[in-house]
Amino acid sequence: MLCMIMNFSSPKIMAAGVLIAIAAGFVLGRVLPGAGKGADFRSNVAGAIVDGGSESRDLEGRGQDNAGRSGGVASRPSDTSLASVITWFEQSSRGSIDFAKNYSRLQVAVMDASPSEILQQLEQVHEIRNPNTRKQVEAMLYAKLAETDPQRAASALVRGGINDRWRLDQVIGVWAENDPDAALAWVQANTTGQMRTTGTAAVYSRMAVSDPERFLATMNTLPPNSVQGAVSAMINRMAVEDPQRASRMIGQIQSAQVRTQAYSTLGSVWASNDPSAALQWADGLEPATLSAQVIGNVLQKVVNQDPAEAARLLESRIASGIRPHIVSQVIAQLSSSDPEAAQRLIDQLPMGRARRDAQNAVILALAQTDPVEAIRLTMEQPGTTRTNGLRNVVATWSQVDINGALTFSNALENPSDRKQALESVAQQWVNNDPQGLAKFLATEPDPEVQRSLARILATQWGMHDPDAALNWAQTISDPALKNQVLTDMSNQLSSQDPVAAIAFVEQNLDGAAADDAMAGVIQNMSNEDPATAATYVLTLPEGNARERASRQLATNWGQQDPTAASEWLDTLPKGKSRDLAVQGFVESVGYEEPDTTTLWAMTIEDESIRNRALSRTSREWAKTDADSFSKWASSQNLNERDRRTVDEALKGGDRGDNSTRSVRSR
Repeated sequence: MLCMIMNFSSPKIMAAGVLIAIAAGFVLGRVLPGAGKGADFRSNVAGAIVDGGSESRDLEGRGQDNAGRSGGVASRPSDTSLASVITWFEQSSRGSIDFAKNYSRLQVAVMDASPSEILQQLEQVHEIRNPNTRKQVEAMLYAKLAETDPQRAASALVRGGINDRWRLDQVIGVWAENDPDAALAWVQANTTGQMRTTGTAAVYSRMAVSDPERFLATMNTLPPNSVQGAVSAMINRMAVEDPQRASRMIGQIQSAQVRTQAYSTLGSVWASNDPSAALQWADGLEPATLSAQVIGNVLQKVVNQDPAEAARLLESRIASGIRPHIVSQVIAQLSSSDPEAAQRLIDQLPMGRARRDAQNAVILALAQTDPVEAIRLTMEQPGTTRTNGLRNVVATWSQVDINGALTFSNALENPSDRKQALESVAQQWVNNDPQGLAKFLATEPDPEVQRSLARILATQWGMHDPDAALNWAQTISDPALKNQVLTDMSNQLSSQDPVAAIAFVEQNLDGAAADDAMAGVIQNMSNEDPATAATYVLTLPEGNARERASRQLATNWGQQDPTAASEWLDTLPKGKSRDLAVQGFVESVGYEEPDTTTLWAMTIEDESIRNRALSRTSREWAKTDADSFSKWASSQNLNERDRRTVDEALKGGDRGDNSTRSVRSR
């Protein structure tokens, strides 16, 4: 940590007193990037056989250590006590090819165990070294204990400090099915915060199913967000047995938010059994906005079962205010089976995103069976709908009939349409016949089209057959196009093997083109290995390529390891590339350490670059610690432009406007 402070504090022009104050705050407040998160022990007991099995096999494939408290791989134990079976399960899961059987043997031992044995193993379960195995065993132990003695299970959870809301829900839920009053009293007396909210919700969820009248009498005295899950559970069950009764009970709910959600749930469940009756009921709901929302929920359910019926039911109701995106979803389902019916629905929709989405769904469905008609509909669409539609239709057409798509695209008269259509064809063509695409390019008269298709060919062909792609690239007669293609190939290679990409650039490019390509490779390399990338940046001459690479490297490195990045910045010679590198570093780290990065910003020589960096990081410093920032600002001999930037930051800090920081922190 002290090393980081010293590196961050390296600008020599700052007053010693300011640096000490900043360092003190830095030690107290610094949170290093990449801090590990706590293990998540949530798992579903019912699904543990399947999920746990896949996890165990995955661990086996990765060669992770899944050894247990005694180590090694064990055969089936002769001692069938719970402790022995757990130890055997822990050991055998490492090499097991039949996880489900092993899990079943453990399950039998758990089901036969006494509550005292379960509690004893819960006290020792933390000794299991592999977290996945520990999670599986722990879940089963708590589930079993909850069946025989839920109070002891809940107490063990709390006593063990396991802040697992899912597991508490299971334990309290089992308890509440038999004695909801005792379960609720225990939750109120023994839990706080989110655990209390979860436990309370578990009680009411079971009560809502077993005794809905009592639940309704109680729920109106509770916060709405604490009973929504319970209401949903009640309605899901009641809607199957007596949907009309469910509707009457929903009417007793005082919270408009909970009541609306309950009506939507009822509509969806009812529609699964009797969509016509559900729609008739929904038509009568008040107000009209509620009716439209529930009708939409009903139709969403119907469309998955019978799109044509959903379209018939929907057609007469569009004008009633059903949300357009619901109509769009029905149309998307219907488009493949009955595009004419889908188009009739589209014609009734108002202009907007839902209509555009629905039209695109019909067009794409037609592209599979009648691409000419799909193109006709596409050309009738406005703006971006037309542009995107043409691209998507030709791409789909190319998958089933690339020659037909190519013939159509090549004959388009509008240069922009032709270029976009041929790009879509090329994306498919390069996978099937890159040599054929290369021959087509050689005779292409439009230089913009030739350049675009050549870049597609270079990147995709270069990924699958780099030698053949390089041989083709060397035959390109246009020097600018050749350099662009080779640069694209180097960028594509750098995402897989940056060192090989650097060798590729050195062997195939020279001059400014080589510098530009090298900058691109360095930028990609800095995502994974910024230290190595830094050694290559210095090989570039001063200029745009080095400036671009330096800034991106400092940005990426600052996010990964600000200490190392600051050490590198300290070694850079003065110049624009150094200034831009500092700017990139300031922008990547400034929202975490605005005081330190403000000092770095002041070391930038170029006034415009310095002012941009100072503007961003000083505003953040003023928001987080206005007093410290004000003291620093008053001690500085700033030029007029920088002083104006600092004064504006102080005004923002005084207002306490944290909106920018809040957005960034999310």
